[in-house]
Amino acid sequence: MRKIILTIAVIITLSILTSNFIYSAPGLSNVGSLRVEHHASGHLFEREKISNKDNKKASCNTSYMEGVWLNSDDDTRGIIELWVELNKKGELFIRIFGSCLPDPCDWGLALARAYGKGVTSENARSFTAIYDHGFSEVIVTGELFSETELILTTFTHFKDKSKRSDYTSVETFIKQ
Repeated sequence: MRKIILTIAVIITLSILTSNFIYSAPGLSNVGSLRVEHHASGHLFEREKISNKDNKKASCNTSYMEGVWLNSDDDTRGIIELWVELNKKGELFIRIFGSCLPDPCDWGLALARAYGKGVTSENARSFTAIYDHGFSEVIVTGELFSETELILTTFTHFKDKSKRSDYTSVETFIKQ
């Protein structure tokens, strides 16, 4: 089952490589040509000011995805928490928190694209987003396994000269 999910994630990733990228990083985010400042206090970021004329509103219902998701592995060294939500304009956003000490690393806010099962789907079942951390670029895909379980796959490409290998990670999240 995980091989099928990983294959789907790779196909989705390849399909967005020719699209306009939306980047986000802790502190600042590039969305189209607009830079948006993130506030360290969590939900106080200014979602209503973020827009991208090339990225339309979610075309299908994303309500099953919206909310706070926690990694099912309490001992993960990867992503520990994921927020999925719509802004007032109906655009889908994600915010990721990584496993760092003493506090979780806030990756910031990223505009996401929602996908249904087919062109006539009413409900979204997956999303993609891209984070640019400067030294690395991370493609994120999320796939609903059920209403309370989400498979999050990340594809990390290192852009610095560290000679680290690019890698992928697949983690399971439970809706809170």
